Order: sequence, then C-alpha cells, then structure tokens
Amino acid sequence: AVFPVEKGFVIKNPQPLKTGDWTKQGLPFYNESVKYIAEIELNENTELLNISIGDWNGSVVTLEIDGEDYGASLWPPYSFKLKKHFKKGKHTVSVEIIGNLGNLMGPHFSDRYPIVWSWLDAPTIEPRGAEYKISPYGLEEGINLFF
Repeated sequence: AVFPVEKGFVIKNPQPLKTGDWTKQGLPFYNESVKYIAEIELNENTELLNISIGDWNGSVVTLEIDGEDYGASLWPPYSFKLKKHFKKGKHTVSVEIIGNLGNLMGPHFSDRYPIVWSWLDAPTIEPRGAEYKISPYGLEEGINLFF
C-alpha cells in the first residue's frame, strides 16, 4: 500500500480493501480492477431481477451472478435488467470496477488536464504526495436489488 507523505509517498503493509475510494486505501496508482463480492438470498423464485450499481468511479463496471457474466455498464443508469429464472436461495453477486491508466501514467502535476504532457513539465523538487492529481476509483455505494 502507498500513502502520501511530506515528500512523495511511503510504502506500508497492505490492508483489506473496503467499499470506497481505492486511492485513499493505499492504491493511488493502481490501474487494474477490483471485484466486490456479496452474497444475497432470494426468498422466492423470480423471473426478473433488476440490479442497480450504486455510486462508483472507474472506467467500466461489470456484473456476474453465480459466476455467470451479465455484461458491462459504461454510462448511467448503471443497472442490469435480468430476465432469467433465479431460484430461491443464496446467490453470489460480483461487481467488478475496472480502472484505467490515468493515475498510473499521469500527468500528476498539471492543472491543464487533459493535455499532451512531457517529462519536461515534471517538478524539479519532489512534491508532497497530496499534491499529485489522482482521480478516485472504487465502489462508493452498494448494490441494490429490485424484483
């Protein structure tokens, strides 16, 4: 895990991620994806399941139920209308938030973002970690189910 300090960043032991912004949990430069997994229980069989993804930050959000892929959502509303027979009982819901290269590659110090950036624009003195321009990523809210 990487956390901002007076000059740059410090590396600390990683902690399990929670719902919320990855960049504030030690992953400010992480560019891959994080999968959030929850178990739900249906009280009866259903032929229609509406799933709404709460507030999130990233490039794409995907959905799986019991290991079956139900696709991706790129723009609001971040919801999935599933017309399928779901049996009464427990099911595993997986939501994956996919990041991008913005926080890894920068530019980290420009107020003119987005721009064409060069290493010639890099600071001459190592800035405080908090001065890096980092975009938030992660699932801020939970998953909502509607029948």
